[in-house]
Amino acid sequence: MIKVLLADDNKLSLEYFSSLIDWEKNGFHIISAAVDGIEAFIDFQKYRPQLVITDIQMPGMDGIELARRIKEVSPETVVIFLSSYEEFSYVRSALNLGVFDYVLKHETEEDTLLQKLSAVRELLRQKGSRSKYYEEGNFTALLSDYPYLDQAQFRERCGEFCRDACSLLLVEQDHILPAISALSQCSTEEVHENTVKKICYDSPCRVFAVIKAEKYRYLVLLNAVHTGQNEAYELRNALQTGLHARFSVLCMCEDAPVSECIERYYRCGDFTRQRYFYAMSMVFAAPEHPENVSSGVRLDAEEIESLLKNNRIDDICMKLDACYLQIAQVKDYEALCRMVECFLSCLKPYHQRVVDYRTGDVFQLFDHQAASYWYSAADIVQWIKQKYMQLSECWQDNGACRYSDEVRRVVAYINQHYTDYDLTAEDIAERVSLSLNRLNAIMKEETGDTVWKYLTNVRMENAKRLLRSDRYKITEICSMVGYSTVSYFSRVFKKVCGVSPQEYRKDPK
Repeated sequence: MIKVLLADDNKLSLEYFSSLIDWEKNGFHIISAAVDGIEAFIDFQKYRPQLVITDIQMPGMDGIELARRIKEVSPETVVIFLSSYEEFSYVRSALNLGVFDYVLKHETEEDTLLQKLSAVRELLRQKGSRSKYYEEGNFTALLSDYPYLDQAQFRERCGEFCRDACSLLLVEQDHILPAISALSQCSTEEVHENTVKKICYDSPCRVFAVIKAEKYRYLVLLNAVHTGQNEAYELRNALQTGLHARFSVLCMCEDAPVSECIERYYRCGDFTRQRYFYAMSMVFAAPEHPENVSSGVRLDAEEIESLLKNNRIDDICMKLDACYLQIAQVKDYEALCRMVECFLSCLKPYHQRVVDYRTGDVFQLFDHQAASYWYSAADIVQWIKQKYMQLSECWQDNGACRYSDEVRRVVAYINQHYTDYDLTAEDIAERVSLSLNRLNAIMKEETGDTVWKYLTNVRMENAKRLLRSDRYKITEICSMVGYSTVSYFSRVFKKVCGVSPQEYRKDPK
């Protein structure tokens, strides 16, 4: 059965061509009737039809642009234009795109259309239409139809698609645990679909069809092999080498009919989420009969918040360990996500609102440097513990948890902008919509320093940190901590620290 996509913004025209002939009887199956070019291209990518019949003038994307895009990704697809006499100049120019033919809308009758379709059928036969694009379309259609067909119908459809035994791999780009991605607004950059497919087809693994099932995830159908696990490793290595990204591969089915491969995917596809409990970039096999297990973990955010407010970090870490051990024992992915969300949500109110006065470091719950810890359950748990302990140290050192919202905003702003040599106390007061006198009174009461003195102390603490290393010259450190001249920086440093920058470098105190 040759799959057909119709595209025309005129719904009456769509209905006319859809009912003009008995498509199924003549070996054609209309898989989509799109009302504009954008919808048509989306459906084309989804179903990979062998024949596209499209109007020229459409909103969003016209027929010529649609044909150009289709030919870029699938040169084998046959495109026929629906046109009128006044659009003939467009048709003529579009023939250079590889458009097969055109039909005049208002003069097309049943016999005319059947002649065109007969020519299409012969062209596809000559081209050997069972190309990778054709197989992708058939495979996608089978996956989409599986929930709606009875077993006999489904297996009959699969037999038409492929009568040989196959192997099915689920290839997934390793990515940050979704629970963290949702909270941090930080996600793993997804590699381009076309590049993934090209590497798969170019590999020596006898790949039959590759389709994108969802974000980060691909289903790869291979011709029958007796060493599916070995080919899975070969494919993973080819992807990681070619894309500089990490992939995990789940062997869904080996040497089985396509129907069994698809049934197995629907039964075991979510098993790949358990990779968070293993090392990344693994190749592993799906279980025959995956069990729906629950760790039974109960989480109480209010209890965790109470322990945090009382600075009982050891108790929080013990509770985190207990939860994780229960979850990891049965590899309960859903419970892992709930646990991570619960413990991180208790920390999120302190993000960028607590400052270590001695170092000037602002408590950051999420940062790109920590992203490497967010790919496996064990690493995530260890990272969460470190964050709780880091927050506790800030509190013990300076009691920053007692700061008002205004002071927290000022402290955070100073620590983010102390390197600006033209930063003034007035600028800082303006950021929190207070007069300088009022802000100085609040800062004096809560930190013991005026705004300017607090800024100066932050600059000096950072200068001392940089001076303890030989990596930078004093002239460089001067500008790195917000001073435009070395002489002024030296005077301030000596006044605050009691020694010159040169003396401090020789003998840090």
